Amino acid sequence: MRILRSKDGKVLASNFAYLSLLQIASYIFPLISIPYLARVLGVDGLGRSGGGAFGVPDPAALLE
Repeated sequence: MRILRSKDGKVLASNFAYLSLLQIASYIFPLISIPYLARVLGVDGLGRSGGGAFGVPDPAALLE
């Protein structure tokens, strides 16, 4: 408990909390955005835009 009372301990706890929040958001964001994109673009449109390849769109498919 001595570590949490020091300034370094507070910084460590703060960094841990922010990184945990970022990790949780990285899990939740695709669960929200992928169904929305599938509804808006349609299944074929989502497949053409490269939605399955790590979320990186194919520039040529977007210009079609």
